[in-house]
Amino acid sequence: MTPPTPVKPDALRGQSAPSAQAPPSDTPKSHKLKYPAAAWAWYLVGAGLAVLIGLTPVPLFLSPGDFPDQILDDAYMYVRYADHLLDGEGVCWNRGGPPTFGLTSLGYLAWVTLVRAVTPSDPFRTLVLAGFIPAFFTPVLLLQLAARHVWPTRTLSWALAAMWIGVLQGPLTEHLLLTHGFTGMETTFAVFGLALAIFALDTLTRKTGWSWAILAALATPLIFLLRPDLLPFPLAIAGARALCSSDPGHRRQGRRELAIAVLMLMLIAASCWVYFGVPVPLSFFAKSAGVYDDAIRAAYAGAAKHEFAAFTQRYLVLFVPAGLYALAVLLSSWRRTRPLDLGVVVGVAAFLMYHLFFVIPIMHYYQRFFMPALPALAWLAFRGVESAAASIVGGVSAVSRKRLTAAGIILALAITMRAVLPSEMLARILPTPLRPDGPGGWDTLNMIARLADQGAAARFDVRANYRVKWTQYWFRLDAFSDLPDDLVIATSEVGHVAALNPGKRIVDLSGLNDARLLLHGFDMNAMIERDAPDLIYLPHPDYASLNAALRDSEPFRAEYEIFDREHLGDVRFGLALRRSSEYYSRMRALITPDASTP
Repeated sequence: MTPPTPVKPDALRGQSAPSAQAPPSDTPKSHKLKYPAAAWAWYLVGAGLAVLIGLTPVPLFLSPGDFPDQILDDAYMYVRYADHLLDGEGVCWNRGGPPTFGLTSLGYLAWVTLVRAVTPSDPFRTLVLAGFIPAFFTPVLLLQLAARHVWPTRTLSWALAAMWIGVLQGPLTEHLLLTHGFTGMETTFAVFGLALAIFALDTLTRKTGWSWAILAALATPLIFLLRPDLLPFPLAIAGARALCSSDPGHRRQGRRELAIAVLMLMLIAASCWVYFGVPVPLSFFAKSAGVYDDAIRAAYAGAAKHEFAAFTQRYLVLFVPAGLYALAVLLSSWRRTRPLDLGVVVGVAAFLMYHLFFVIPIMHYYQRFFMPALPALAWLAFRGVESAAASIVGGVSAVSRKRLTAAGIILALAITMRAVLPSEMLARILPTPLRPDGPGGWDTLNMIARLADQGAAARFDVRANYRVKWTQYWFRLDAFSDLPDDLVIATSEVGHVAALNPGKRIVDLSGLNDARLLLHGFDMNAMIERDAPDLIYLPHPDYASLNAALRDSEPFRAEYEIFDREHLGDVRFGLALRRSSEYYSRMRALITPDASTP
């Protein structure tokens, strides 16, 4: 597999495969990207496909509902920050508190704030819309990337695009749309943002001149706001152009882009340092820079590798051609490889290695830490298919091409059928090896439709949702939330606590929304003296050192009545009440008399 060079569709008819020594694509300054006639048609097909995939969950937008119940606890943090922004408080965790760099994605915060402005009464609807809308349009953008490049011949482009629709429809429907689209986290926003960045850089890296350099360099600060761990992509692309382009003018352009990008990145990091007191989100200090100790690392040992294996298996249809093409890029002459491709290869490798070996994967559900790499993998897979097809088509007769096209369309229909038909029907018409292991996309969509028809949408309420599904975490959180807003709560799991207590001050014991705790050794004595929380939910059991530090604190032992989780029933977290709190008697009345820990 040789990294391809763009060839006009008609130029391949009746000719041999393009040579590996063909001139690189970025040399002519006047080069204009040409599309096949079918590209925009496939763009419309992709839009139609996205609409068909997304039609069933539409009732969710009309009346918010508890389906599917995948909103992650941390997602409610974005709503809390968004509410404070809309109220003019700035980017802060507690009203009137200092600016806090507690969120991984400031870009997603801006998007959630926009959605929150039109859904002010319901945090669930806010999060579902914020997560689902980017997921809804991502397949369209990926298909456009495919249609833009998988076109060695016009006829074959139809077949290949049809195959990609069928092959990717299953995982994109089940995993991206119907799983990550309903978690409320920044995952789908990051996937869409990186896909858009690659789409833009595909054009911008063909240009020369200072104005184009500035536009291309803007990708770096925007990616920083999207997710700082995605920075290897724009920086590697600019670096590859600066070092590996065959044309001196493009190398000079790459140096401009890289210099401007680094300058912009330094300015935005400095601005964050001035405003927040830290240059990057607090989670990067906690999960990557060694602030969390070995006890937490041990609790999540092996989780990253397990999630990566699941991610690879789910998107094997992308990993195989992407891996082969990446190998071809690395083994070929870099001066004859398009810098964008080389940059994406380096970016993917850096991103995956970072999350495999350097991050504590807390709340690693649904492979969410690896998902942002999906557009880059899709890009490399598309380029690999283009390269393979360009090598094959030249030696294939016109009749064989038509047969190949027909075979591709039949394969696409077969894969699409497997992805969307009910599993019971598939069990009757498919041989055992081809049957899906679980419910197909059709079954999943129908499940959501049934929940909507049953009125689950109209009944959703954060408090009621806590009572049904979350009582095993925070003991009687709904009752404690009824106390006045000057009650101070401390907890390491803050999402639902924040959702049920938008007006209360909340101390984040994990430090992810409190730089004073995170960057100063989790000093529990100072925290109790400074914040004097009336109610403390003891930290998650995974935070063994944090629990030990709290229990070893002299002010904690002296001022608080402690209730271990074993004495509270079937709950994950114990709690403690400050005896001198004006609400102590009211809080104590919510707990059985003999529940306290001796």
